[in-house]
Amino acid sequence: MEIRLESAVEKTARVLQVAGMFDLPAGGVTATIIRCPVPGADEAWTVGLVTGPSGCGKSTLARRAFPGAVWCGGEPWPSGRAVVDGFPPGLGVGEVVELLGGVGLNSPPAWLRPYAALSVGQQWRADLARGLALARQQGVVACADEFTSVVDRDTARAGSAAAARLARRLGVRLVAVGCHDDILEWLDPDWVARPAEGACARRALQGRPKVRLDVFRCRVQAWDLFREHHYLSHSISNASVCFMAACQGR
Repeated sequence: MEIRLESAVEKTARVLQVAGMFDLPAGGVTATIIRCPVPGADEAWTVGLVTGPSGCGKSTLARRAFPGAVWCGGEPWPSGRAVVDGFPPGLGVGEVVELLGGVGLNSPPAWLRPYAALSVGQQWRADLARGLALARQQGVVACADEFTSVVDRDTARAGSAAAARLARRLGVRLVAVGCHDDILEWLDPDWVARPAEGACARRALQGRPKVRLDVFRCRVQAWDLFREHHYLSHSISNASVCFMAACQGR
């Protein structure tokens, strides 16, 4: 694809001063050209990644390449209603639960809260789940802009693996658009487009990296770390025999 973006800029005194300081054209029309190949709709793929530094044209490329796509987080959630009520009305409760769990939002109490009451990371997962649901319903591509930008990198890796797995299970095409390369192995996309380099490469699916868990005996007091997230009970017997799993020391 070749995309030319033009913007008219008024020649003001300040514009002329800054242009003179850095030996730049002053005012008139500024133009940016984005050249980058992207797989077409007739090709075989399910998950794609558009990545690169900020300002290189990632979002513009995705919008031009996939017109009519559903953008995850692009529509407002209903105010004062639970997250489960924000999904398309044609979906059954079981399907909604599967979608939320499929992107890693495995907290039933969070499903019954309004979208505005969720954490930023939970909102990101909810947007992904609803975007995939709408894309499947409409038969279009789902695009997720600023992919994993609002979450910590552990959540980003886990969320990338979950989103790709769910998209493949649903048969929905997902295009992740973001500036982080550390999710590449976890998202395991069929192709990676880099607008800054004008390149797009196919890649063989390798599966996500292995995760090492260290499991050890712990005191019952460690339950306080998890009690608020358990969907059945916040309490635990003091006679319980407890174990904890840690990943990279967490």
